[in-house]
Amino acid sequence: MKTTNTHTNILAALLITSTLVVSGCAQTTAPIPSVKMETKFQHNIGSEHIKNAIVSAATENGWKVVESGNTNDLILKKSISFKETAKNTRGRIWNKVTVTKDAYANVSLTQNSYALDLSSESQKYLENYYSSKTITADLKELKKSIHCALIPEAL
Repeated sequence: MKTTNTHTNILAALLITSTLVVSGCAQTTAPIPSVKMETKFQHNIGSEHIKNAIVSAATENGWKVVESGNTNDLILKKSISFKETAKNTRGRIWNKVTVTKDAYANVSLTQNSYALDLSSESQKYLENYYSSKTITADLKELKKSIHCALIPEAL
């Protein structure tokens, strides 16, 4: 008689904990990654050299440079293409369509550093898996090109 009561207690506890775990996992959302890159150099390179390197690397990688009012700030723009579920899907049909939108990156410059981050309207594209992958790959390639363009000027 005691074994039946123990089995019942174990099954009830297992049922309650599994229900709590499943319901807790369903309510959590994945965090949106933030794309921000800061690079600080040991030596004073000069903001004009850094700006020239960023402009040349941006045009090389397909980014368009939009000048801002401040001389130490730049705005970079690139059209990105990614897949998303079509807005007019019905039932069990999941159509993926390719969408092209503009992503903007803000660049702030100092004498020995620069910071590059996505604008607030471009942050919402990171919710989509495909666009997040595309944007992060483009920004990594841009950072690599900036550092390659800065090497001759730093020497």
